[in-house]
Amino acid sequence: MTLSGDTAWITYYWTDSGIGADGRFTSRGKSTRIFVCEKGRWLCIHGHYTAVE
Repeated sequence: MTLSGDTAWITYYWTDSGIGADGRFTSRGKSTRIFVCEKGRWLCIHGHYTAVE
């Protein structure tokens, strides 16, 4: 996590799997989330997701 005043952001990779209508699936990707602190509470104001092969 990176923190700058009342703003913070994180970047991470994910991997998940499940069962859908077409059978089993897996996915991988990278996510970035932006947070701001308002009235003492951290709120996620933006999330971006990119699939990675």
